[in-house]
Amino acid sequence: MERAAMRGAAADWSGFNNSARRAGSSRWLTLRPQIFFHCALAITLFAGSDALFPLMATGGDEALAGFPAAAQARTMMWLFAFALQAGCMAMSWRAVAAAIAENRVFLVLMGFAIASASWSEVPWQALYGAAQLTVLTIFALAVCQRLPLDRALATAALTYAVLIVMSLVIVVVRPELGLTTSEMYFGAWRGVFIHKNHFGTQLTFAFATFLSCAVLNRGMLRWISILVLAIVIFCCVMSRSTTALVICALMPICVGAACMARMSRSIRLALGGIVVMAVALGLAMFLGGWEWAMSMLGKDPDLTGRGELWNMIFRSIESRPILGFGYDTYWATTASDGGIAVTRSFSWSPKGSHNAWIETASQLGLAGLFMLAYVYARTIRAALSWTFNARARALDARLWLAMLLFAITEWSFVEVNVMHHNNSVHFIFVLLTGYLVHLGTGRLPPSGNARGRAADIRRS
Repeated sequence: MERAAMRGAAADWSGFNNSARRAGSSRWLTLRPQIFFHCALAITLFAGSDALFPLMATGGDEALAGFPAAAQARTMMWLFAFALQAGCMAMSWRAVAAAIAENRVFLVLMGFAIASASWSEVPWQALYGAAQLTVLTIFALAVCQRLPLDRALATAALTYAVLIVMSLVIVVVRPELGLTTSEMYFGAWRGVFIHKNHFGTQLTFAFATFLSCAVLNRGMLRWISILVLAIVIFCCVMSRSTTALVICALMPICVGAACMARMSRSIRLALGGIVVMAVALGLAMFLGGWEWAMSMLGKDPDLTGRGELWNMIFRSIESRPILGFGYDTYWATTASDGGIAVTRSFSWSPKGSHNAWIETASQLGLAGLFMLAYVYARTIRAALSWTFNARARALDARLWLAMLLFAITEWSFVEVNVMHHNNSVHFIFVLLTGYLVHLGTGRLPPSGNARGRAADIRRS
C-alpha cells in the first residue's frame, strides 16, 4: 500500500513536471509575439510621428519637407516598421482574424479606399496608399487583441518620453534644427520634427499618456509622470502651438468629469447637461462668433488661409460628390477641379486641406465621409459608455483612450490625421477604437493580470 502511494505520488509529480513544461513552453511561445508587438508598437508610433530622420534629411528646411530626401527617409523608417508589423501578424494570425471579425466596418472602409483606385486619375498611387493604410489599420487592431491595454500604455509612454528627450537635446545642441526657421514662426520650438504643429500634436498625445499614468499609478511612477507633464506644458508654450495648449488644458477637466460620472446618477445627468450646453455653445460660437473666439485665442479668424483653401476644395467636392477623386490622389489630379489647380492658386502651395473631414470628402466623396463618420460615432459611443458606466467605480487605462480620442478630434479640424496613411494619428485612432470595442465585449481586461494572461494564452 505504501509502495502504491509512492508510485501515485511519483506519477503526480511527473504529471506536474510535464504540465509545468507545457505551461512554460506556452508562456515562451506567447512571450515572443508580445515582445515583437511591443517593439512594433513603439517603432510605428515613432515612424508615424515623422520624427528626426526627415528633419535631418532636409537640414531643417520646411520647404524641402515633400522633396525626395525627406521621402526616402520616411520610406526607410516605414519599411522597417512594416517588416515588424508583418512579422507580428504572421506569428499571431489568429489575433488578426479575431480583430477583423470584431471590426468589419473598418475593413469596409479600407476596401472602399482600395476600390477608389478604379476611378482615380492616378490609380497606382491610390492603390499603394490604400494598401499601406490597410496594413497599418489591421496591425493596430491586432495589437488590441495581443497586448493588455496597460502594457500598451507603458510602451507608448516610453516612446513619447524618448521623443521628448530627443527634442530637448536637439533644441539645445542643434538649435538650427530644433527651432523653426520660417518667417511666420521664427524661433518656435519644433524639436525633432519638421513642423512645429507636428511637435504640438505629439505633445498632446504625450500629455494624454502621462496624465493617464499620473492618475492610474502610485508612488515614484506618479511623480515621474507629473514631472514629464510639466515638461510637456513647457514645450507646448515654446512651440507656440495654441491648439496644443488648449487641448492639454482641457484634458484634466475630462479626467475630473470621468471621476464625477462615477459618483451618482444625478451627477451623471448634470454632466450630460453640461456636455449638451458646451456643444450648443461651440456651435453658436462657430456660426455667429467665430472671429471673436479666434481673436480670444490669438488665432487668425481665417486660420492662416485655411478658410479660402476650404472654399476651393468644397467646389472640387461638388464636382465629384459621391465617390471623390480617389484615395490620396486629389492633390495629384491634373483636372481643372483637382488639387494641382488649387495648389497653384496659393503662394504657399498647399498640398493638404488641413482638415481630416474635408480631406476624406475630397478623396472618397460623401460615401467615404459617411463611413468614417459612422466609425467615429461608434468610437465616441464606446468611450461615453465607459465614462458614464455606473458599475465601474474606479478609473482604468481606458481613460488614456478617452483623452486620445479627445485630442484627435480637436486636431482633425485643423490637420489631416485620420485616414492618412503612414501616420501615427490614424494608427492611434484605430488602436483606441479597437481597444474600446474589444474591452466592451469583456474578452480582455484593461490590465495584464493573471486572468488576462491566461485568456491571452488560450486565444493564441
